[in-house]
Amino acid sequence: MKVFKLGGVLALVAALYGGWLMLRDAPLFRVEKVQVTGLSGPVVPAVATRLEEAGRGMTTTHVDIAGLKQAVAAYTVIKGLAVHTEFPHGLSIRVIERLPVAALVVGGVRLGIAADGAIVHGLGGSIQSLPSLTAGEIPTTKALSDPASLDALEVLDIAPAVLRRVIARVGQGPQGLTVYLRNGPPVYFGDTSRLHAKWASTARVLGDPQSLGAAYLDVRLPDRPAAGVNDPATSAMSSAGALETAGAPLVVRQTSNQPSISTGG
Repeated sequence: MKVFKLGGVLALVAALYGGWLMLRDAPLFRVEKVQVTGLSGPVVPAVATRLEEAGRGMTTTHVDIAGLKQAVAAYTVIKGLAVHTEFPHGLSIRVIERLPVAALVVGGVRLGIAADGAIVHGLGGSIQSLPSLTAGEIPTTKALSDPASLDALEVLDIAPAVLRRVIARVGQGPQGLTVYLRNGPPVYFGDTSRLHAKWASTARVLGDPQSLGAAYLDVRLPDRPAAGVNDPATSAMSSAGALETAGAPLVVRQTSNQPSISTGG
């Protein structure tokens, strides 16, 4: 008797499940309107068209997220999709962009590079103002993997927006990781340790009038930043006075090699 009841229950569950599978793909719930938001740049029309075409082949009770992602897999500017149904016939797709933090320069060609090293296509002229990384040849994979480039991208990813806008490039120098400003001195980071503290220290020194004319900034020890000083009349930092910052006053001290500026106290 118990075996009979169990068999009946299983048969009922199977019938209900089969009915649901048929109902979820029924024309009654077919997607008729797809709204795509969150994306900018020249790829918007193509991406929107692909997502709309893919979405209209689904129902609001059976949205194939993997299918939507596959439809725009060629566009590396897309990091992810946030999908919501609007019952009974609407589908809302918010595109999550993979924004570049640098431009890889190879033979005069500039490629957008995200913080994770991924090469970002479809950005048009929006990468012209980004800080530069240099390479001998275009990578054969979809992302950079060499440690030096990833370290440089990490530095740029954490940089405050106001400072990122004045960075020309990031690379390795005699003092390790070095940030080269467009209208200012090179900034020695050394490595990727304590990056938040190093950027805060950089902003503090650049924002102080006494740093005008600095030949370099050294924030490898962010608690005791130093700046080599040249003649302010011949080596002015035009960006220094425009940056908002706060911190301890700076005092000039003499070293065995050249004068430098460090935090007072």
